[in-house]
Amino acid sequence: MQSHLNIVFEQLNYWFKSNSLFLNFGKTYFNQFNNKSECSSYIEIQYEDKQILTANGTRFLRLL
Repeated sequence: MQSHLNIVFEQLNYWFKSNSLFLNFGKTYFNQFNNKSECSSYIEIQYEDKQILTANGTRFLRLL
């Protein structure tokens, strides 16, 4: 799974560069969602030789 994610990020990198875009590493985090029956595994994602950090939690915003 980890190698597949890194391949996807290589493809994203190509798309970003083709469209003059870039990732802001100060705001980019990885969040893994699991259900209770699955064990969470450690995944390390690399993008342009930089590791994307794992988020500790998620905050969902809503409109009132």
